[in-house]
Amino acid sequence: MKTSSRIFRVLVFLFILLLVALGLRRVWIGESSAPMVVYQGGTGNSAISSGQFVVGSGGEVMTKPATSSLFWDNTNTRLAVGTASPTERLHVSGGNVLADSTTDFNPQLQVRHIGSTAGSAGYVLFGRARAGTTDVVNGDFMGTFIGQGFSSGAYRNSAWFYFAVDGTPSGSSVPGAINFTTVNSSGTAGVRFRINSTGVANFYSGAAVASASSITPTGNVFHVTGTTTITSITSTGITAGTTITMIFDGALTFTDGGNLRLNGNFVTTADDTITLVYDGSNWFEVARSVN
Repeated sequence: MKTSSRIFRVLVFLFILLLVALGLRRVWIGESSAPMVVYQGGTGNSAISSGQFVVGSGGEVMTKPATSSLFWDNTNTRLAVGTASPTERLHVSGGNVLADSTTDFNPQLQVRHIGSTAGSAGYVLFGRARAGTTDVVNGDFMGTFIGQGFSSGAYRNSAWFYFAVDGTPSGSSVPGAINFTTVNSSGTAGVRFRINSTGVANFYSGAAVASASSITPTGNVFHVTGTTTITSITSTGITAGTTITMIFDGALTFTDGGNLRLNGNFVTTADDTITLVYDGSNWFEVARSVN
């Protein structure tokens, strides 16, 4: 028994030397119920138990976490948080991961692949199942990337895109869609662009716009109400290459001139349409339809 105790103390001493070499200047390690001072004294702690250690001259006690909280799989070199059965090099189960920094352009999530195969690269993978291993159904979300901004005491969702099931899964096939959502200045979120499972790109219509001398687009397709003559389109926040289609609900004059480059004035009737493209300065007519 004494021999075992001596061996244990030798091992502890070697471990202490390692800690000292790594720069830990004050450490106590609990063998049973009494602390053992290993370097440079300090106030210590008289209530340290087996499996605990103390760092710092103030005697702060830290306890080895349970394997269900923090686990190292030495055989497979895997680190786990929240599980004792990691399946990847780092496995976090049952919680969120937060990285924050006050340094510009940090923190970052970097995924790098070094290899010569053209089709091989790193990736971010989202997975979704229902009730463990039950198949997903049409409309289920499969993953989301969200951008947030801090306002009025909290982080607020501002823009995001998400992956969703777009049809009925069959065998090894899960049809999917990508949806892009933004929040407007009124705080209303809406899907602005969508690519469905067949590859069709869908721009979503905006709210109706009341006719005025200058109007502001609310989407790539929108209705225009009223009968006031329109002479310009506000282009704030709109990028070159944007195409819009307006559907007129009544009779008005859409005037050629200013930033409207039309094939002459367009005197509308109900259900008429006009399609325009923006070059960064002016709106050019692409087509008009009298319906």
